[in-house]
Parts: sequence; C-alpha cells; structure tokens
Amino acid sequence: MRPSSSSDFPSLRTFLDELPEHELLRVPGLANLDYVKTALVLDLDARKRHPVVRFDPPAGGVPVVANVFADRERIARMAGTTRSGFNAAWSAALEHLLPAVVVER
Repeated sequence: MRPSSSSDFPSLRTFLDELPEHELLRVPGLANLDYVKTALVLDLDARKRHPVVRFDPPAGGVPVVANVFADRERIARMAGTTRSGFNAAWSAALEHLLPAVVVER
C-alpha cells in the first residue's frame, strides 16, 4: 500500500500525536545530558521494550525523539501495511521512488 502523494505522509509531529499512549515514553528535563538518551534506549532494548522516546527539554529547547524505528509493527504501520505485508509494500515502494526536489534558499 503506497500513499498516492507526498501529502499523504504525516509529519513527525502528527505521527507522534497519533501514537497510542503505550508506545510513547516522555522524559522531561534530561535532554541536555547526551549519554542519558543512549543509556535509556539501550536499557529499554535490554528489557525488550521499544517505545518511541521523547526527551522534552527544559524551557523552550528543542525536543529529541529516539527509537522511532525500534518496533517492526510500528514500522509497518508507518508504511501503511501490516508486519506480514511489509516486505511486499517495501519492494513496491522501491519500484516507485519519488525524484529528489532541490529547494532554493
């Protein structure tokens, strides 16, 4: 299943807003410590947990999102298919690649 146009692809913000609550782990205030992000994701993986992790920075910084592609069910859902149908959908998508667009500044 392939979206009919690039407008059919949700933004990352929309994707995160539509995630089921059990698939998103929000971590407030720790985004400034680089090693914390990696350590947390590695610890979750060791526990066989694969939520999308959003590190919310203190006061006005930019959030960091990790682990988006850690779960095969979620990857298939992003591609508009099921886990069992992902390989066929991926192969079909590779045969219909969109050309790159150069954007002037």
